[in-house]
Amino acid sequence: MIYYTKSSVMPLLRPLLHPPLGLRSRPRILLAFLTMANNQEQEQEEEEEVPSVETGDRTANASAVAKVGAAVEKLRDKDRFDPANAVLAVNPAALRDAEDVDKGDASAGSGNSRLLLFGEPVLIKDNIDVRGMATTAGSLALRDNVAREDAEVVARLRRAGAVPVAKTNLSEWANFRSTGSFSGWSAVGGFTHNPACEDGAEDEVRGDHRYLPDLY
Repeated sequence: MIYYTKSSVMPLLRPLLHPPLGLRSRPRILLAFLTMANNQEQEQEEEEEVPSVETGDRTANASAVAKVGAAVEKLRDKDRFDPANAVLAVNPAALRDAEDVDKGDASAGSGNSRLLLFGEPVLIKDNIDVRGMATTAGSLALRDNVAREDAEVVARLRRAGAVPVAKTNLSEWANFRSTGSFSGWSAVGGFTHNPACEDGAEDEVRGDHRYLPDLY
C-alpha cells in the first residue's frame, strides 16, 4: 500500500479542486499526479529489497511475548539487523510489558476481541518519553534523563496493545542546532544511514561525514 502525505499531494490536487484554472490544465495536473504515484511504486519495490526485520509468529494466535521477544532478539543483533544504525537503545522492560499485555488479554476472556495493536513491537523516536528509558534527543547532556512516565502518544499505543521495544536515533535536538548542522547524526547515536543507499552514495549527497567527529 502506498501512502501520500497531505503536503506532497495537495499542491497537485489543488488545481483540480478549483475550477478557475480551467479544464485544459487538468489533464496535465492529473498526469503529474500519476507520474508521482508511479515513482513512489518504484521506490516501494526498491525498499522491499532491504532485509526485513519481521518479528516472529505473525499469526492471530501469537502471544505478545512471542512477538516482542523475537523483535528484541533481532534488535540486539545490531550488526545483522541494524546496519543503518537506527536504534539507540533497547527497552529493558519490553518483555515484562509484553507479559502484562498477555495477562490483560487472558483476563478479558475468549469472547472479547484482541486489542487493535495486540503485542505489536514499536520503536519510539528518542525525543519522546517512554517510561524507564532515557529521552536524550540525541544529546549527551540528556543521557541520564530517564522518563518517569510515558508521553501521551506512547500511552495511547500501550492502551491499544503495542509494546515499545526500543528508542531510535534522530538528528540531535531534532536538528534545532544550527543552520549548518548535519541531518541524521547525534552525539549519542552517531550517524544513521540510508539502508537503500549504495556505499558512498550518502557521502555524495551530504558530504564525506567520516570526518564529522572532528568538527565537534
